[in-house]
Formats: sequence, C-alpha cells, structure tokens
Amino acid sequence: MDPWWLVLALGVVVAAIALVFVARKIGSEGAVKVGYGKFAIENASNAALIFVVGIGLVVLAASKMTPDAKPDATHPTGSNVASEQVPDGRLFTDHFDQTALDARWQIVSGDWRVQAGRLIGRGRAADGRSDRAWALLTLDQNLPDDYTVAVRVRLKQANLAEIMVRLAGGRYVRVYLYDIDQDVVLGKGAFTERQAPGALSPQEVQASLGGGASLVQKSFPVQRATWYRLRVTVRGLRYRISVGGQELIDFRDTRGKLSRKGTIGLLSNGEVEFDDVVVDKA
Repeated sequence: MDPWWLVLALGVVVAAIALVFVARKIGSEGAVKVGYGKFAIENASNAALIFVVGIGLVVLAASKMTPDAKPDATHPTGSNVASEQVPDGRLFTDHFDQTALDARWQIVSGDWRVQAGRLIGRGRAADGRSDRAWALLTLDQNLPDDYTVAVRVRLKQANLAEIMVRLAGGRYVRVYLYDIDQDVVLGKGAFTERQAPGALSPQEVQASLGGGASLVQKSFPVQRATWYRLRVTVRGLRYRISVGGQELIDFRDTRGKLSRKGTIGLLSNGEVEFDDVVVDKA
C-alpha cells in the first residue's frame, strides 16, 4: 500500500474534526470542545488552523501518491514487436527478440541466424575458413537521405565489423571497426560495376566486398569478445561516428564523392554478433 494513502486519510480526519467544531459552534451560545485533552479544539482560531493543516496534508498526499501501475508500452512483455511504442523520429528498430530473422532483412551472402536475442553473421568460404569470407545482410526498407544508425557489435572470430550506410545502386559508405589496425574507419564502398547486390552472383559479391578507399581512420582499441556501440549519423555531406558515446570521426565529404542516399547493411569477414539496431531521423 502506498504510504501516502495514510497521509491522505490523516488529512481528511484532521479537516473533518475542524468542520465538526464549526458545525457544533454555529448557533451555540456556550463553550464548544471537540477532541481529547490537549488535542481538543476550543476556539475558532484553532479550528481554522487545524482545517488548513488537514487540507494541506490532503493536497500533499494527492501530489505524491503513485498512480496505479500500467504496462510499460516501451517494454512489451510479449514478443510482438509491432506492439512496441515507437518514439518520434524512429525509422527502424530490431532487438532480435524473435526466433527468426525479420523479413525486412535480406541475406546477400554468408550465414545469418538469430540466437539468444542476438544476430550472428558468419562468412562462408569454399575452403571452410570463415575469416576468408564475407557475410552481408541488407535492410529492405526505404530510408530518408539523412539518418542515424546505432548498432551493438562484438567480434568473435573476425577482424572486421561494418555498418554500410546510404547503400543504393551498388554504392555505399563503409564504417567499420578493425582489430588488426586497431581503428575505426570511414570509407567508400561499391559493388562490382556498381550494380545492386541482387544483380550479382555470390562469387561476384564476395569479390567486390570488403574494399574501397579509406577516407578517415581513427585509432581505437578494438578487442574481440567485447561489445561496442557503434553509432553513425549521416546528414548532408557530414558524417559523424562514435563508439561507446565517444565521438571519434567528424568528416565532411566536401568533394561529394560518397553515396548520398540509401538503406543500411551489416557486414563481417568472419563471425560477428550484432544487437539493438536502431535507425532514427537525423
């Protein structure tokens, strides 16, 4: 029980006692006393004071009382993602709480699965070595030119975990964590002959991925088996990149050579875990 209910009840009783005194006093020519011993009300001034105190307690309790608990719409108890309350400006979100991959994700290459609330991507090569192949997943959803995408990533058996932004027409912008050089990189990417992924064979996709000119590199201690929150904001010609809330790259594409619009993709050159993908308007 909320303790403020007791304060509310006390305020009501105190105010009622004052009102009883007033009711008995009206029309009475003799002395009136309400209460017991030193707590008794014997004159109008005391009654007024007691009434004010009682009303004060009622108002205080009413302002402090906790309303009845209601289900938190932002944390649904079920697994229906559609029931989640979407904040203003939210374009897409996936916490991988389902047992199957959301249909909006399109697998281009590699093996992808949802397991224990995480998305796991693993490259696949003919020789069986995952560190020699690329796993690519793209989001089949139209996005505005400007947006912010945030993803939690963890390298397990891989050297690189990448977010592809403004992916359209075979062109995209690469943002990735690289444990060999220990840095965060912003670069330019393009598929073979600038064709869309669906127009290429798996072999052509594999040959065209994982490359492109690096435009900005910032040293950062990238370790395997460690979760990192990678956040990329694209707005006009400006690209801002942060890891764990620390802004590392602020770059302007003054020459206008980077892709200007498009969706997002996730890329790894081995086994990488992804979680909590959130896309908001920039």
